[in-house]
Amino acid sequence: MFRSVKNISFKKLWSRQSVRIGAGVTLLGGVIGTIANLNAVIDIFAPDQTSELVADTRTTVASADAKIDELLKLMRVQSALSGGALDPQSEEMIKAALEAILTSGDVRKASARKALEEGNVRDAAEAIAAVARQQADAAGGAARAAAESWLEAGALQAHVDPNAAILAFENARRLDSANLETWSALASLRLSMGELDAAQELFTHVRSNAAAGSADEGWALEGLGALAIAQGDFEEGDALLNEALVIAEARRDHALISVVYNNLGALARRRGWLDEADRLLTASLSAARAGGESGYEARALAALGLVGFSRGDQAKAIELMTAANAIYELRGELSRQATTLGNLGAFAIEMQQYELAEAYLVQSIEIGERLGLRQSVAEDLNNLADLALKRGDAAAAQRHVDRALTITESSGLTALTPFLRATSAEISKYRGDVATACALWADAVAGFAAMKDATGAVVASMAAEAGCDPNAL
Repeated sequence: MFRSVKNISFKKLWSRQSVRIGAGVTLLGGVIGTIANLNAVIDIFAPDQTSELVADTRTTVASADAKIDELLKLMRVQSALSGGALDPQSEEMIKAALEAILTSGDVRKASARKALEEGNVRDAAEAIAAVARQQADAAGGAARAAAESWLEAGALQAHVDPNAAILAFENARRLDSANLETWSALASLRLSMGELDAAQELFTHVRSNAAAGSADEGWALEGLGALAIAQGDFEEGDALLNEALVIAEARRDHALISVVYNNLGALARRRGWLDEADRLLTASLSAARAGGESGYEARALAALGLVGFSRGDQAKAIELMTAANAIYELRGELSRQATTLGNLGAFAIEMQQYELAEAYLVQSIEIGERLGLRQSVAEDLNNLADLALKRGDAAAAQRHVDRALTITESSGLTALTPFLRATSAEISKYRGDVATACALWADAVAGFAAMKDATGAVVASMAAEAGCDPNAL
């Protein structure tokens, strides 16, 4: 059965993976994760002390960092005195959330600070949005400050409520249209949700308006490259990513270097160049670690796990994917976690651990549907189709594929179509309709050939084994 994925990374928001497994191709899905609820942790702290500590935070980044560290130290001490322990994930969630608020320097955001102390990210984002509305109503130069507040709100919401984040980013763009960071953030989010036309327009605007050689231009090129790959244009994606790499290396931008190498490594793997993929992804991992970019480190680990699985090293693949998932959990990145358990689910299918695979994939679909991650859902549905067919339920398999095709065709995710055609071919073969299976396999082979994806050779081999005319493939 054909299970496929993307291994495309986007700035700050999203990444997918793709791998060829055994005689088939695996569509690797997502992972369940949640923003940590810190209420149980906060309950053991002295509210006056923590509130006072946060309120005293100064506006500079250095002071904010020091105060956050002091707050965490206080929490650890109070936790120990209460006979408990402050786990690392909670610490990271507190630190990441407070940092977004404390560096703003706006005393009106006290309610946002309080919400974050209580582990309520949604209320914190709404509190910031309320400040943004007040700033936008004020005269003079308050619009830019309001835009910055909307950006803060969007950043908090992006991984838990993408639609709310889009509204926040759109408000920021309306108030300060010259800030290209807003356009890039919105473009990345749109791309992560499978809204390719909207993402194309936004990234193109950034590219057209960014200074030559700037970080904005580099990230726009990276985003356009990732988008081209999602549309099945591997050559264009390769060219754009290499343009981005030139800028990234000139600027010594570790984050951008890591993401570009990650995407180039994905392309190499899709083309069957596993040694080259290893080289590129190892470079991605090194750049992420050099820049202290743990999120990009997780992407590289996950991508290397997929290469390992392609080589047949299941133990190493699972180890790397699990390590990536742990980092995402620590950072509270729900949308990126929508990759790793799905990938582990696809691994489980190949290892004939069907109940485990189903649990992973169902969780991934629930997250993907809640966050509007179209590609993630389509990929997971294709995996569920494979699983259903292995259990002898061709009708359920076809329903899953049909849903996935509806998503990809409405979203322009043409790079997934050959995988879905190949899965449909397997279903037709199972039903005894070899003629239809051969026609579907031929469509799949043509689609892979157009992308110069090495998966096409695997599909052609399977079709030939089923008795299809090799000259028709």
